[in-house]
Amino acid sequence: KGYSSFASAVVAETLSLYNTTVQDNRGAGSAVATFNALRLVNSTVSRNVVGKPAVEYSSFAAFVTIDNSTIAYNGPAAGLGPSGLAGSSMQVLLRNSILAHNGSPLKNCATYAGLWYQGTNVVNDWSCADAAITPSDPQLMPLAYNGGPNMTHAIPHTSPAYNTGANCSQTTDLRYVARDLVLYVEDVSEVTIEALRPDLKAV
Repeated sequence: KGYSSFASAVVAETLSLYNTTVQDNRGAGSAVATFNALRLVNSTVSRNVVGKPAVEYSSFAAFVTIDNSTIAYNGPAAGLGPSGLAGSSMQVLLRNSILAHNGSPLKNCATYAGLWYQGTNVVNDWSCADAAITPSDPQLMPLAYNGGPNMTHAIPHTSPAYNTGANCSQTTDLRYVARDLVLYVEDVSEVTIEALRPDLKAV
């Protein structure tokens, strides 16, 4: 948890965050910022008070992968976006991830320029795609300790993220619990098995 006018949690030229929760930071800028490459895998970025996209990447030469991760409840700025006007060299992959309830007013992605998609992504507005993703509410529960070292968001079995991930590239979830790679069935986002109650899963 931190406070800064720029990148209140972390800033780096190149950054990989695995099995990490970035939460409750605040500042006029972003919570996580990179100038070149970013990999966010089995991770959560949530409840950050930000004036720029909570997860921010370079407008010019970004190589970004958001894989089995959740970006949610950040604001008032968007959840994910470039540091300036979208450039032609941006490459941003969303794979089996959730972007929801970011921005005030609601805006999960600052732009969908340069975005491409794999697996199943659950987003509750049109800001991350014009046709590749149909908006739906992932029904995220508040951040809590659902097992493992970090806080996560649980989902009920009625969530569109429940058991709908496809072609998972990660063998474990945020809590280091094995995923079902034989059937290629998983929950979208960073946690895949049941937690707390049989009708809830953590993501």
